[in-house]
Amino acid sequence: MSVAKVITNTSWMWKNDTSSPRWTNWLPTFSLTLKGLKMHKANKVQVHVGSLADMGKRFVSAWNRAATGKKVSETHTTFLDVQTMLETLSPRRLELLKFVRQHGADSVKGLAASLGRDYKNVHHDVSVLESAGLLLRDGRKLSAPWDELSASVSLMH
Repeated sequence: MSVAKVITNTSWMWKNDTSSPRWTNWLPTFSLTLKGLKMHKANKVQVHVGSLADMGKRFVSAWNRAATGKKVSETHTTFLDVQTMLETLSPRRLELLKFVRQHGADSVKGLAASLGRDYKNVHHDVSVLESAGLLLRDGRKLSAPWDELSASVSLMH
């Protein structure tokens, strides 16, 4: 079972996905959108390979900065290992993210047609990217609201 912790609007939500045992190693995501504090839309998503402690330190730092009135605009996704990050950010999935960022997508079916790819494969890629917090869904509509995806790997852990 893969478990994703997502912090959104200062509350914890658990997402369990038992349909994909292959993804048991990915430490998921927190998207920091603290309402009521000075938070601003992030135009960059930062992808990390690190530990749960690393993720917690980033959260506490952002929280403390926002609580003192400083502008905080950041979104982070953390994976436990490089292999899982690379599988999640495959060239096809990055192409999909770029297309959705530039053109949007009204549905997975329409996205598959626009990309000239098989629906089943696009649906799987959308599910993986959505679970990692890199692709957002509003009903059937998909969006990738970031202008940039930046990846870093900690060599300390």
